[in-house]
Amino acid sequence: MKPSIGVPSRGDKFYRRDKLIQKIYRRLDTGGHLFMSAPRRVGKTSIMHHLEENPREDYEFIYLIVESVDNSEDYFRVLLKELLQSNAIGKLAKSIDKVNSLIDGISSRIGSIGIMGNKIELNSPKANYQAEFEGFLQQIETKEKTIVLMVDEFPQAVENIKQEKGKEEAKRFLQTNRSIRQSFTNNIRFIYTGSIGLPNVVKGITSLSVINDLNTVEIPPLNTEDAKELMSLLLEEAKVETNPKILDLLIAKIEWLIPFHLQLFAQELIDVCEDSEQYTISEKEADKAFEQILHRRNNQYFEPYRDRLEKSLESNQYQFAVDLLNTISKEGNFLIEDIEGLAKKHQLENYKSVLEALEFDGYINSTKASMYFHFTSLVLKMWWKKNVANF
Repeated sequence: MKPSIGVPSRGDKFYRRDKLIQKIYRRLDTGGHLFMSAPRRVGKTSIMHHLEENPREDYEFIYLIVESVDNSEDYFRVLLKELLQSNAIGKLAKSIDKVNSLIDGISSRIGSIGIMGNKIELNSPKANYQAEFEGFLQQIETKEKTIVLMVDEFPQAVENIKQEKGKEEAKRFLQTNRSIRQSFTNNIRFIYTGSIGLPNVVKGITSLSVINDLNTVEIPPLNTEDAKELMSLLLEEAKVETNPKILDLLIAKIEWLIPFHLQLFAQELIDVCEDSEQYTISEKEADKAFEQILHRRNNQYFEPYRDRLEKSLESNQYQFAVDLLNTISKEGNFLIEDIEGLAKKHQLENYKSVLEALEFDGYINSTKASMYFHFTSLVLKMWWKKNVANF
């Protein structure tokens, strides 16, 4: 298995998480719509691509990304476009004549479906894309298969609509999506996910009742044994040798065992071994590779953590969050009872919503027994200290 850095892991680069896949199917089998909950870089998109490319016989999955959407009509245009050109609909069209006639009907009404290769362009300014989308889904419901639309970066789309069109429009958008979900009781399912927390975004707009029909599936980091197996597979591919003691050391260094950090560490380990022509890892090679994770060439993978806060938080919320993270990166932790004082310093009353966002998005964590906040990821802590706190 080769490291897959910066892009979703697919095919033989995907580390199978069979128990998690089974859990997703189990929730879908009950007839529910899902929200896949996980911080950035935990592997949500890779899981969705795996489901799309390796569906169970009675399922078809369609991956849709809406990160750049900033209005409701464009959202449904993107969903309809991706739906029409998906492999799943292509397979249905081969076996169900009605699907082809439905596509022809959309073309006649919109009058501007342009087909470029296998790509479909929807550009009609007069089209009602929401109505076309809903109508198409209602018509393709089939008893033979459950069709699952996996909408990636849905929380970001909601946030974009709020910023571009205002809270009331974002509220209507959330209500519309709930209404659409409620209208499908048979074999149409939705899975939403994103790199920011949907509940936190919704609470800044309206009541959580607009998403209380979603069944939450948490995507956790790998456990220790799975992390060791993944690291071993990555190193074996490059013929880099290790042993159980060193493997324990490598895993201990990463601390927060998300696939991306493990793959990035493995890539740096392979580079160190190739440069030194020493293909058996010692503590020296492990220490050097871990330091190289913070090389400026890797900044592109960590900058979004800072950019996300600056874009999504108001000025005093952002300054509060950065002050908190700066302190934790330097001191190692932050006493929970001092949080209110830090919030007063920044004239911030609703600091709890900021803390919830920081915890959900994987920046900080605290255990029930702990009196402190600390960085969830040692790698992120080191990067933040070097590139943010010390500037």
